[in-house]
Amino acid sequence: MAIYSLGIGGSTTVVGTAASACWGLLAPSNQATTVLEFIYTTGSTTGGTIGLGIAAAAGTQTSGVAVQSQHGTDTTTGHSTGAIAWSAAPTIPSAFFCRAEAGKIIGDPTIFLFPRGLIVPSSSELVCWNIAATSTTASFTVTVDE
Repeated sequence: MAIYSLGIGGSTTVVGTAASACWGLLAPSNQATTVLEFIYTTGSTTGGTIGLGIAAAAGTQTSGVAVQSQHGTDTTTGHSTGAIAWSAAPTIPSAFFCRAEAGKIIGDPTIFLFPRGLIVPSSSELVCWNIAATSTTASFTVTVDE
């Protein structure tokens, strides 16, 4: 297994719609992915409530980006993909592993750590869900072991 990370989003990433996914990590069809940490960084001065959970049904990512190796000389990408847009959106998780109030200060991070790993089953999608309207822009960073 190897450690991979992915940073996605930023000052133009609109995530302010309540009751919808704003970020997703799709596990490949042939293996589970272990999430070690997830960071949501506020990009504007509006707060709200976010939750992290497995989507009841995975979405169809548009332009999903593969996780990147943390080993400096390894240019092989991982198998999981992260996205902030879908042609068919993921559905709300039946339960959230974690919830947080997104900060109202630009650059305010919300950090979820999983020291023993949060397992995302194969073909499933871990989503950051806007429970209540959140920051109008944000960036997302995830670290996985796969």
